[in-house]
Amino acid sequence: MKPFALIGVALAAVFSACGGNESPKASAGTFEAADKFAISDLQTRWHEANSTKNLDLVMSLFADDAVMTIGGQHYSGKDQIRNFITTKSGPFQPQNHWTSLHPAFKVRITSVEDRGTIHFECHYVDVPTQAFKSSVAADGKVARIKDKWLFTSFVASNATLS
Repeated sequence: MKPFALIGVALAAVFSACGGNESPKASAGTFEAADKFAISDLQTRWHEANSTKNLDLVMSLFADDAVMTIGGQHYSGKDQIRNFITTKSGPFQPQNHWTSLHPAFKVRITSVEDRGTIHFECHYVDVPTQAFKSSVAADGKVARIKDKWLFTSFVASNATLS
């Protein structure tokens, strides 16, 4: 028998001893942790998009029928959200060169099956002057849609610095 064939036979014996064709079972806690990590990634990508003025990235975070509420104004669906971001959102204005800082200790996430919530803050700093510009708190409802976590509701307000 050739050496590679012997390795194959040995591996087959090892794998069959480990339970055959049965796949390992993950605990519910493992899935919950994975979901919370994926939801947390939404705010990471949000900050990246705001810091780099990446409109496609920020829009990829929203469900098609998402609702964004800022200053009492509601923007429904991706077209209205895109319009708000390109015309009114401070980080996306061409004259602003802001970076978005996010205190990780203020992030709060929940998840139950295919739904969840996230709270996070954005602290915007002007890169050239290093001056503080704005602080925003975001409360989002999220859903797993086609195996991807997306914002379905996004409410922004002034954050209280503490």
